[in-house]
Amino acid sequence: MCSTPGLDTSADINIEFRSEIWPACTEFSKLWAVDSSSASKEPAVIVGGELKSPNSAFKIEKAAEAHTYKLTTSYGTVGTTPGPWFGAPKLLVTNDGDKTLFVKFVRLIMMLLLLLLVLRS
Repeated sequence: MCSTPGLDTSADINIEFRSEIWPACTEFSKLWAVDSSSASKEPAVIVGGELKSPNSAFKIEKAAEAHTYKLTTSYGTVGTTPGPWFGAPKLLVTNDGDKTLFVKFVRLIMMLLLLLLVLRS
């Protein structure tokens, strides 16, 4: 059960990348997915997912700290590593707790704002 009102931690969710620089590009899916074609132990989180596909299903799970959550998949926990473009974070699936992406929410509105900031960074 969830300790932040309005935040469902029991259901699979799909996450869609939205950007002002991508408004006309409608032929490609902007849903997040785990790159299941990767042989890497830490596959990337990419866009191009499909609704109800197992590699596009994410969950919001409670972390240890109050109002702190993490995203998980059936492949592992979503984390970050420095990416190739100016060290901007790259999302990946990992079992390394030091790489886990934690998000702290105060209210549902704050949750949405923080998620947008994470997506745009």
